[in-house]
Amino acid sequence: MIAVSNTSPLIFLAKVKKIGVLCKLFSRVLVPSAVWDELTAKPYSMTLPACCRKEYVTEVANLGLGAGETHAIHLAKRKNTPYIILDDHQARKAAQIIGLHTIGTLGILLLFLKKKFMSSAELRSALDVLVQSNFHVSVELYSHVLREAAKYEDKL
Repeated sequence: MIAVSNTSPLIFLAKVKKIGVLCKLFSRVLVPSAVWDELTAKPYSMTLPACCRKEYVTEVANLGLGAGETHAIHLAKRKNTPYIILDDHQARKAAQIIGLHTIGTLGILLLFLKKKFMSSAELRSALDVLVQSNFHVSVELYSHVLREAAKYEDKL
């Protein structure tokens, strides 16, 4: 399965030390060059896992979003990928309007749990790290993720 990712999900997955697990979930994660360049430069200086591939995006329409989000949406549409990984609410809405299936950092973590790539204790710990790292999540969404995690825990 192939996905396209924007910047923030990759940063946050790295903060919870789960970025490498993306390669268990996706055979390839396409990263627009604008996002790749941002991630590999300071202050992040990230090394992306082997499944991540830099893709160049040249022609983009202005979507009123950041460059990384705009490029990710155009790349996902051009490549017709099953998933686009975005956290920003406005970017997710724009992607959904043009028919893309969106998933965010929290959805990825729940998939890791569902596929048994992480435990429920690791998920709870990851949520705490995300909150401490200024990941914007409402109390309702945080609670929803814990409820969903409990459902998967019951099936384990």
